[in-house]
Amino acid sequence: MHAATPRQGLAHAGLTLIELLVVMGIIAILAALLLPALSGVRTRSQSITCLNHLKQWSLAFTLYANDNDESVPEEGNIGVRINHPVNADAWYNEVAALMDVASLASLYAVNRAPFPGQSSLFSCPASPRPSFAPSLAKAFFMYGMNGRLCINRSTRNGPTPAPNTRLSDVVQPSDTIFVAEVDGNSATDPAQSNVTGRYAVGRHHGRGQFAMCDGSARSLPMPEFLRTPAQANNADEEWKEPRSVYWYPTSTTPN
Repeated sequence: MHAATPRQGLAHAGLTLIELLVVMGIIAILAALLLPALSGVRTRSQSITCLNHLKQWSLAFTLYANDNDESVPEEGNIGVRINHPVNADAWYNEVAALMDVASLASLYAVNRAPFPGQSSLFSCPASPRPSFAPSLAKAFFMYGMNGRLCINRSTRNGPTPAPNTRLSDVVQPSDTIFVAEVDGNSATDPAQSNVTGRYAVGRHHGRGQFAMCDGSARSLPMPEFLRTPAQANNADEEWKEPRSVYWYPTSTTPN
């Protein structure tokens, strides 16, 4: 018997064109099956991260209230820059310090504006990228304080002075929104740091992420948190019917 020559041994080592096409077809099928699953994992991961960020903000808001006679934090003046003196006590500056997080104004001052996907508590991983260049002149927000919880300074200092909302005044704290997602690209003001039921967004497959006044957090479908202009701007209108969540803390809270 003669031993096989090196050439004869290698003749069976390669793949024919048909075999190669079959292997490539199998790989394509496996990729088609795996990609949706990987996409689903990524989506769920983004939702969990976002919800965790909101929950941390809610807990920090509660700590702030505990140190300030139960008053909720300041939402900030959206018409001026985030580093304007009037916004020194805005939640994104003052409350951040309670979590040992750099204030938003200080981050912008050194060109470190938070962007989607970053580990910053100011960042939502599912948020679209900003359509403009974020700066102190116009900041890009991905989260906002419930604008119906903090009573406007003009109302508090008006002809009939009224105190800011206190957590102890909130009728249903587990169902009242504290912090929510915002569409930073739709903002027209320098510091769109708040949100109402008219402008809230649901960027997690049609669901929005929310932190509540009792420190909890939840995901909600859009019909449950969106409001008509009348409901979004009047406490009595919103409270005329039972709801799963509320923007106004009471049926008589002014704007």
